[in-house]
Amino acid sequence: MIARHIILFVLLITLPFLYIDYRFMKSRRKRIAVKLLWWMPWLMMMVYTAAMAASHDFVPLNHTYTEVYMLLLGVVAAPLLVFSTCSLLGWAHNRYHHTRQQWGERIGAVLAAATAATFIYGFTIGFNQVTVRHADLTFNNLPDAFDGYRIAHVSDLHVGTYGGWRKEVLAAVIDSLKQEQPDIICFTGDLQNTRPHEVEKVSQLLRQLPGTYSVLGNHDHGEYAGGTNKEKQDVEQQLIATQRRLGWNLLINQASIITRQRTLNDGTTTADSIAIVGTDNDGMPPFPSLARYDKAMGSIAGKNIFTIMLQHDPSAWKRNIVDKTQADLTLSGHTHGGQMQALSLRPTMLTCHEDYGHYTAGKCQLMVSAGAGALVPFRIGMANEITIITLHTAKH
Repeated sequence: MIARHIILFVLLITLPFLYIDYRFMKSRRKRIAVKLLWWMPWLMMMVYTAAMAASHDFVPLNHTYTEVYMLLLGVVAAPLLVFSTCSLLGWAHNRYHHTRQQWGERIGAVLAAATAATFIYGFTIGFNQVTVRHADLTFNNLPDAFDGYRIAHVSDLHVGTYGGWRKEVLAAVIDSLKQEQPDIICFTGDLQNTRPHEVEKVSQLLRQLPGTYSVLGNHDHGEYAGGTNKEKQDVEQQLIATQRRLGWNLLINQASIITRQRTLNDGTTTADSIAIVGTDNDGMPPFPSLARYDKAMGSIAGKNIFTIMLQHDPSAWKRNIVDKTQADLTLSGHTHGGQMQALSLRPTMLTCHEDYGHYTAGKCQLMVSAGAGALVPFRIGMANEITIITLHTAKH
């Protein structure tokens, strides 16, 4: 993660230190010892950044290193960046208007403290919250036997993040799923951060959800693990085997049929069916694009059957799913809802139109989950969530 954006990380950390040194420490009366003391945190963060960038995997196998690094960014680098920006704007204002007011530094100090406090909140209380959201969706072609059918949609567990005391948060997610007693559970990818051993560590919890229908996300592929192509392929195969040992129904470009009985007015029974189709991750670069829609839809192509598509990346909905498949409802994740939201605004809205919530296009509907985990354990205004979707047949 750091290696891919190391120049950006170095600039974000270094520029505030340079600015504050130039702005407030250029006096000759400042002792060398004070200068060295000021630059010591920068040096520590540079060494840490280099060590993180040298990691064999996308992130170190020990997630504690990632959490400590993010903590340093949140309580040191980010507040200094905020203070420096405000100070620079205040200095420019004073130069332009020929004044000597110190409003830039004062506002910057307040906002810097607020930034650190906000990060600490999001890193602790914010990430510990689990919410259950309910949605009622109506379809013209939903079979009568599935009227009232309840789907628990969960995504992006990133179970490698749930080490130590955070394991209790994952346990809360599992308990919430069980308490809702849905008809089926659908998981839309990113079970691990980088390697299957993360899943093994919490397998006792995950085995409490047998029969879960799942697909692979971008983090479930070997590209996030270091090594040769053969080693990356081995990582993928290990995760596939691990999921199936959990008792989950992992769908990789394939379909599964669910049948329910219903009683007719004359007392006889008949069977109605729906299809659950799972496609491999279909992302835009740098994310893998491995979905094979023809293969996934092959067994039900041309059949008049209500279809639920599981696809990790919601950007695939408009790019491929609406036009290339007969999916009536698509469930996705991937965006985490930006992991923060204020006044219904999320950072992911800048990069993905269908980034969170419910969307429609003709007869097709999409539900994007905020997920119940993250590589970086940070959330503000966008809690870990489970969505309970109740299907309804339109009354004509």
